[in-house]
Amino acid sequence: MLDVWLYEADPVPGCENCAVEKRRLDQSVAAGDRPARFAAAQSIRQCRHGTGA
Repeated sequence: MLDVWLYEADPVPGCENCAVEKRRLDQSVAAGDRPARFAAAQSIRQCRHGTGA
């Protein structure tokens, strides 16, 4: 199940960065672009969710 975790993420509602990355994630899923999907999911998981940190 590691694959699932690597390629999915739960964006935080109201976070602008998460929203941008979620759109990127959705586009990469539709395109079948696994590297871009991984990068977008990773960015969401690592996001500081609008804390400015």
